[in-house]
Amino acid sequence: MSVFSIGTINVVKSIDHVYKAENGVYVQSNDPADKGDLIEWVVKVTIPNNSYANSFIDTQKKIKVVDQLPQWANYYDYYQPDQFKGKYDQSTHLVSWEFDAPTIDEQKVISASGNLFEKEVKIYLVIDGNTPNYTTLKNNAKASYYPLGSSNALIDTAESHVYIGNELNSVDNPNGVYIHGTHEGPLDSVG
Repeated sequence: MSVFSIGTINVVKSIDHVYKAENGVYVQSNDPADKGDLIEWVVKVTIPNNSYANSFIDTQKKIKVVDQLPQWANYYDYYQPDQFKGKYDQSTHLVSWEFDAPTIDEQKVISASGNLFEKEVKIYLVIDGNTPNYTTLKNNAKASYYPLGSSNALIDTAESHVYIGNELNSVDNPNGVYIHGTHEGPLDSVG
């Protein structure tokens, strides 16, 4: 007898905090992100139990999370907390994590709460100092798993973005002097 499971996977990607450099130390800030700032991105993955049937995760395969880092965002291993360290591939600018699925017995207990699997990972990226003003950095995450008895992975993706630079309405002060126009002719344009 074969057991097949149909399920879903959900991914949420967001920016949690912006940190500004102050005296050589990054300090949490409520200001918008800019060049040189440290950005904390969060990826939340859940595999819910289907309400209409038990849905299980294949315990022989890994649950995978892949984060496609945006251009102009630099990954440094030393900013990553140990519990969130993934594998960084510099050539593709991807960070990936793999997790073991809970055992079937664990999934039976866990499924009562609604989710067979929940995981949150964080990644810290430094915005490159050469990032052009008015750039939007898009960060894409993808998560996948194999339902029990299936040879096809279920996949979900999420995107989050941050706007870098000064406000669009801001204009640099021009160099030079201001010339104010005046009119010195007749008001009715007649001689």
